[in-house]
Amino acid sequence: MNNNVEDHATSLVSITGESNRQLHLLANLYHEPFDAESVLSVVVTLSHKPDVKWKKIYSSETWCTSMDQSKGGTLYVVSMEGEVHIFRGGAWTVIDLEAPDGLNSVWAAGDNESFTVGLNGERIRINGDQIDSVKDESGVRLNAVHGSSSSNVMAVGDEGQAYRFDGEVWTKVDLPTNVNLLCVHCLSDECILVGGAGVLFRWDGEAWFEIEAEDLTITNITYWNEHFYLACGRDGVFVLRDDELSLEKEVLIYRLNAIGDNLFGVANRLVAQYDGEGWWGGDLDL
Repeated sequence: MNNNVEDHATSLVSITGESNRQLHLLANLYHEPFDAESVLSVVVTLSHKPDVKWKKIYSSETWCTSMDQSKGGTLYVVSMEGEVHIFRGGAWTVIDLEAPDGLNSVWAAGDNESFTVGLNGERIRINGDQIDSVKDESGVRLNAVHGSSSSNVMAVGDEGQAYRFDGEVWTKVDLPTNVNLLCVHCLSDECILVGGAGVLFRWDGEAWFEIEAEDLTITNITYWNEHFYLACGRDGVFVLRDDELSLEKEVLIYRLNAIGDNLFGVANRLVAQYDGEGWWGGDLDL
């Protein structure tokens, strides 16, 4: 796909960064109707408020699915080609992780360490030059991975599949559900949230508890301003207080991230931010 062609659709996939003026966006550009072969994925820098300014810093003629950024500024981007694209020290490197059906999610554990999960149940740890990959024979698709440290990482996927990494080995987690799990957020060893199609579970360090979310499809979870915030697509953004969900904003959001002092969300072309008092944003034309 030619990046100069204007008649394309845009899907913002991930937002990371350090502050309102130092953001990174991962976007998929494609011709409609959607064709995986036509996808051009781009990474742009973004200054969001008060003036919206962006600049493309990377592009790949592949379908990239997730991006995360370490505290030191290393970017990790994974793709449906089973590759991880790493931006470190001013240069990009591409590594084939031998996940031929693709990778769905990546979490940056540090400047030299990341975790990613794949469509065939791959759970992959990249630690410097070492790559450790495991998967079960069932090959059930995994959709999300997140951790609070490299010794507290959780991966979740279809049919209620869930695994936890303690720094040495992955252990299967038995959650009381067989629905597709779409997101996870590890705040600490004793506080983890897992969400999906009509389900939400909280780990308190000893047991899993289910929180009422029957009518929601939870696509992303983040922690900001002492509360968990949940992206629920067309149903909007919800906040969790005292194990009860309430609607925070009726807006289409698929991905959330706490960056600097604000909460950021993306969906399709929309980039929005929330400062605790009001929402601000609009569509971004890449």
